[in-house]
Amino acid sequence: VHEVVRKYLTSPEFEHRDLTRPLSRTEMGLARGPGFDIFASRQDLAVGLPLLEGHAHEPAVQACFQRLLRPGMSVIDVGANIGFFSLLSAHLVGPTGRVLAIEPNQDNLRLLEASRRHNGFAHLRPLLAAAGAGPGVLALFTDFSNGVALPIPDSPREVLASDAVASVLTLDELWPATQPLHLLKIDVEGAEALVLEGAARLLAAQRPAII
Repeated sequence: VHEVVRKYLTSPEFEHRDLTRPLSRTEMGLARGPGFDIFASRQDLAVGLPLLEGHAHEPAVQACFQRLLRPGMSVIDVGANIGFFSLLSAHLVGPTGRVLAIEPNQDNLRLLEASRRHNGFAHLRPLLAAAGAGPGVLALFTDFSNGVALPIPDSPREVLASDAVASVLTLDELWPATQPLHLLKIDVEGAEALVLEGAARLLAAQRPAII
C-alpha cells in the first residue's frame, strides 16, 4: 500500500495538478477517434490531453468493442467518463442500435453531450447518475476526468466537502430485462461488483458480453 501511494504522490499528474483553477472553456479541443470526434480538455491529464495529442486510448479495449459490436446492437457504458467508448459504441452499432452512457461527473457529461450532438448520435443517451447495487446517493470526488463515488458520511460537513453528489440507480431499474443488451462495459474504480449486483435480473435474462 505504501508503495502504491508513493507512486501516486510522485506521479507527473499529481505534481502538475492545480485543484484551485476552474476548468476553462478555452482549454477544450476536439480530438479524432475511430469513426467519431470527441471533445476533451487539455487540463485533463488522464484522458483528455492524451487524446488531443493523438495518442491511442486503450487500444486493446477498443479492439474488443470492434470485434463484438455490429449495427443494431445495444450497449450500456457504466462509468462513461468523457464518452470515448460510448461514442465508439454509437459509431459501431449505428442509428438502429442503442447506447446508454452512465456517468456521475457533470463536467464529463457536458463533454459527452457536446460530442454526441457534434457527431449526430441520436441513438446515444447520456445519463447523469451512478450505477450501483441499490438506489441512493453517493459523494463524488474527482481528479481530472476520473473520480470515485463513495458512500456519503454521516457528517454534513463531509458531504459539503465533496465535489458533487450523484444519484445511484440500478441497471435493473434503467433497462428492461426483456430488452436486448449485447455489451456491458463497466469502469467504476473498484465498484464493479456493486454494478453487477444491481443488474442481476438483466444479466440473467440477456447474458451480454461484459468488459
